[in-house]
Amino acid sequence: MITKPIHFPVLRRRPKYGNYRRHNEYKSEIRQDCLKRCVYCDIHEKEAGGEESMTLDHFRPKSKPEYQHLENNPRNLLYA
Repeated sequence: MITKPIHFPVLRRRPKYGNYRRHNEYKSEIRQDCLKRCVYCDIHEKEAGGEESMTLDHFRPKSKPEYQHLENNPRNLLYA
């Protein structure tokens, strides 16, 4: 029996996000874009203990001076 390899779903970003001031206000939209799955390990939020156990991660770290301007940019946020 040949099994097909499992791949992570493609992350599809929406063309426009709400106009929020803080990065954590984008959680609902980023959550939907990421199909309620962790972008790193592909676990579904239900398997991880629910939405409360998930967070937003900055792909380009906000702690680095060269990326601080991306702190509240939704395209720099991932569901994890």
